[in-house]
Amino acid sequence: VCVDSGESFETSLSGPYVNIVDGCGGIAVSGDCTGGADLGMKQGENCDSGDGITSAARTSYYHINRAAELARFYDPGNTWLESPLTVAVNSSAGTCNAFWTGTQITMYHGGGGCSNTGEGRGVLIHEWGHGYDHNDGGGVDLPGEGYSDVVAIFGNRDSCMSRGWYNDGRTCGGYGDTCLTCTGIRELDWAKRQNNTPITAPGFVMNNCPGGGQGWSPCGQEPHCEGMLVGEILYDLATRDLPAAGLDQASAWQLAERLWYETRPGSGGVAYSCLRGNANSCGSTTWFQKMRVADDDDGDLTNGTPHAAALFAAFDRHALACGSAGNAEHQSTGSCPALAAPSLTVVEGGAGSELTWSAVSGAAEYRVYRGELGCDRQQIPIAVVTGTTYTDTTADQDLPRFYRVEPFASNPACSGPVSNCEATPPGGRLQYLSHRFVEDGSDDNNIPDPGE
Repeated sequence: VCVDSGESFETSLSGPYVNIVDGCGGIAVSGDCTGGADLGMKQGENCDSGDGITSAARTSYYHINRAAELARFYDPGNTWLESPLTVAVNSSAGTCNAFWTGTQITMYHGGGGCSNTGEGRGVLIHEWGHGYDHNDGGGVDLPGEGYSDVVAIFGNRDSCMSRGWYNDGRTCGGYGDTCLTCTGIRELDWAKRQNNTPITAPGFVMNNCPGGGQGWSPCGQEPHCEGMLVGEILYDLATRDLPAAGLDQASAWQLAERLWYETRPGSGGVAYSCLRGNANSCGSTTWFQKMRVADDDDGDLTNGTPHAAALFAAFDRHALACGSAGNAEHQSTGSCPALAAPSLTVVEGGAGSELTWSAVSGAAEYRVYRGELGCDRQQIPIAVVTGTTYTDTTADQDLPRFYRVEPFASNPACSGPVSNCEATPPGGRLQYLSHRFVEDGSDDNNIPDPGE
């Protein structure tokens, strides 16, 4: 918080959660409380800027921070999420690659027909997903590449994993099922690949995925390829099955994301069981069963859950569900009250962005979501309140912000649709600093007399 407008400061893009190390040079940008700090625009490719203030440095700092902020909401107290993570960008070790080392994220510079990977939101969040997978308290999930793809899907609201990865006109190969338009490394919407067919373990995984994934994927196939199976399932849940059940698209994204992140703390082991291509999700620790538990509102899975039918449909389309659609446990039933969507308004006030929304009958609390990239992109939960107002004092006033509100009943498994999305345009705020008393009458006695 700036108190003296003349005060100066310096940033090196090293914060409490993310530390950027740029292979192009040191990072040091000065500014003052009047004009702020200007880290500039993109200048050419890789190290063309001549210093470490590169597009990759800025982009990585933003997106990795946002990914960790979201996870902290659902996994409070996780020491890894509370600790600084080093992200090395503009590595000259090669091109067309990025990886999680076990302790840090490394992103390669552009070349060889690929863009600078530190500028790709999808691959950045994917690599961060590996880190969270290793540190969510339950060991590594298999396939780990599928885990990270799901994290990227929710971060991007996009089935194309790191769109723009290829900059030479290529689309992803799809392991023999060619991507139609995706210039990223994987397309996780089966309808946007040549075969237009959902992935299954006995079909695609065993026939299209190379071997060599023993110990890294349930069916023992190459984990990036086999990971597409679970990536497609979660994308289907958010964009096909929950909307088919009556949810608007924004609410469907928010619900699918919540069910995913609520099941991450302590997660580990196989996402599904697989023996020579015969796969299912009947085990209690599989992703299907974990998400059913997260969706349940009464502690009894045998009588269904509020969104059981959509969950079953998403996993069953890919031959991974357990049981049949007619079973009682796969019916969308529950005791949740019908919650309406709040009507949200946002104005800029002296203290910050002031949110007000209509009260929803049956709601015990509301979650406030904020993003900077638009209404059709991921928004991060920033507050839980019991009233119908909230003032966001933490957002950068020079950036547009996009807000939504979601109602929850006293049972946290019961949520309603999200509100309309409201944007706050950039602009300065008025802040109270001091007051003064001015007399306008003839009796200059420093007392407000009648008539003055």
